[in-house]
Amino acid sequence: RLPPGANATGLVQNWTAGAQAVVVFQHEAGPTRQAAIDPATGAFSIQGLTPGRHSVGVVRSDAGWRSRVAAAFLDTVLAPSVDMAAGEPIELQLSDPVPAMSLLRGRVVGAPNTKLSIVALCEDLPLPDRVNGLFRAEADAQGRFALDGLVAAHWRVEIWTGDRLLAAESVEIAPQDTVERDFSVAR
Repeated sequence: RLPPGANATGLVQNWTAGAQAVVVFQHEAGPTRQAAIDPATGAFSIQGLTPGRHSVGVVRSDAGWRSRVAAAFLDTVLAPSVDMAAGEPIELQLSDPVPAMSLLRGRVVGAPNTKLSIVALCEDLPLPDRVNGLFRAEADAQGRFALDGLVAAHWRVEIWTGDRLLAAESVEIAPQDTVERDFSVAR
């Protein structure tokens, strides 16, 4: 006979009515379960979870870059971690990361006429390489670029040509922001 499972209910804060998403429960030993979120209210409920420690996150099912980034955050420091005991219900207050994401766009000034790569690395949070690797862009012929899906934090923005670092600056990103920033590099 199996031990009783854990149950969870809750509400997603800052919910966008009509959004399509699930709450994903990733157990520390591997099993993953998910529960649908009510599109109108942001409420969810799930029963029979494996007791133990879970990373819990909201993952949007609608297409889009920010939804893809949010899914990558699932087992990082941004995903809350909860201990769930057998037979005990738990009430969770979760946050949908997509509405809080920000955009950094700008231009590289004074760059040589070569292909430029812009890379953003989070300075405040220890994000895994697979997540940090999402924040890359190629500058167009005028040096313009955009990096979307950034969470509120300090980011180190690096300008590269091939394997040569041309410039690096720290940029503070606030939630739900669009930051316009030009970067200068020496010729």
